[in-house]
Amino acid sequence: MTPNNPNSTNTTNTTNTTNQSSLTSRRVTYIIKILGWSNAAILAQSLAIPESTSQPIYNHIIIGFWTIKYGPVTACLLWDNPIAYFGTSSIYGKDNKSIRTSFLQRYRSKGIKVFLGIFGNHELPATSKIDPITSAIKLASYVQEMGFDGIDINWNDNYAFDIGIAENWIISFTRKVK
Repeated sequence: MTPNNPNSTNTTNTTNTTNQSSLTSRRVTYIIKILGWSNAAILAQSLAIPESTSQPIYNHIIIGFWTIKYGPVTACLLWDNPIAYFGTSSIYGKDNKSIRTSFLQRYRSKGIKVFLGIFGNHELPATSKIDPITSAIKLASYVQEMGFDGIDINWNDNYAFDIGIAENWIISFTRKVK
């Protein structure tokens, strides 16, 4: 649950990372579920859009999820096609690109980076024998088109580790997606 939206089911993790000479706090929330798909105010709160919520407490937001086979699923559907949910007369913009640009400007003005969560429990890429190189190329194109700052690999293909194919898949994928 995020303090910005008591109805959401976002997961929050706080970790400290060393940034060259200083210690910085990385405050992360995963946006994986949107409640109230027909109400623009609730949609904006669910995405933790600055100005739609109280003072943001996160500096990294991960929108989940994107899959190789199906493309955007769950909350990523909203990011992929915001006009379907906000309409053409939104305060955020009049088309998909302008709405996403508005979101990104609002996040970045508050020092928030926006990442795309991939896979989750929606896809088992190594076990399903999905090509990591083709997948990485497809993902990189999508990340650039959507304006994300990067990706978060949410790996649930644990069986692939058991049978010894996960490591090579992940290595090939991450080398190409960079």
